[in-house]
Amino acid sequence: MKIKIRLLLFSLFTICLVYFSEAKNGKNHEYRLDKVFPIAADGTLNLKTDDADIRIIGSSRKDVHLRVFRSVTIKGVFSSDEEDFKIDVEEMGGDLIIRELKRSRSRGLMIYSDITYKITIEVPNTVSLKLRGDDDDYDIRNVHGFVKIDVEDGDVILDNCQGNKFDINIEDGDVEMSDAKGSLWISLDDGDLIARNCQFKEVDIRANDGDIKLETSLVTDGGYNLKTDDGNINLKIRGGGGEFEIRHDDGRVRASSDFEMAYSGDTRHQFRLAGGKAKVFLRTNDGSVHLNTY
Repeated sequence: MKIKIRLLLFSLFTICLVYFSEAKNGKNHEYRLDKVFPIAADGTLNLKTDDADIRIIGSSRKDVHLRVFRSVTIKGVFSSDEEDFKIDVEEMGGDLIIRELKRSRSRGLMIYSDITYKITIEVPNTVSLKLRGDDDDYDIRNVHGFVKIDVEDGDVILDNCQGNKFDINIEDGDVEMSDAKGSLWISLDDGDLIARNCQFKEVDIRANDGDIKLETSLVTDGGYNLKTDDGNINLKIRGGGGEFEIRHDDGRVRASSDFEMAYSGDTRHQFRLAGGKAKVFLRTNDGSVHLNTY
């Protein structure tokens, strides 16, 4: 028994020696890309990534400037360690498809890994975006085409994006928008929405556990639906008017003096705001609702 214990201790000691000699510098994998690609003025940029910080900037340029930096440092004890990573870019009918190709193979004990992954894309401001990520954050500015985002866990910033449609689906993350217009569809599982200085003609927001703060003008034939299960709704009207119906369970409803009360009940309220005929429906289970004008 003593011999077995000594052998075990000797093995652990040997592993520690190997680790400190091997892991002192770690194993580093680095990838860089800096290239320009063509795209049509009304084309779509398709991007599929995993765990990246992504910045997309629109301007008057006619092509796409793509820059990628990814560095992975792994510390541990390995008999072998390999990673194949590259960004694949394909031009198709005026569109641009960007996706990562990644394969990792390691044999040994990984103590920890450190990843820096940044993508910067400069695009014509007239293009559309279709973005799909697993654990990515997006900072998008001055892109005026259709924007579609599907991300499992990440935050989204959209600044001065004045296209006609926004379609955003996030499981766990926040969305911040400013100076947007057109149609907005958002599904949030666990996250908040803040949208400032907007001019939406159609809104459909569904949140499971998060707050909704929306500043928008209303159009006469517009439809606006805001629903959250466990969160607050703060709606500020920048112009226009219409009819507001609010359904709630345990929350409180407040409205500024510009809104005329049409009906008040335990779980239902109705208001009217002069200046238009938009239809606005608000629903929250356990949160409060606040209506205000700009």
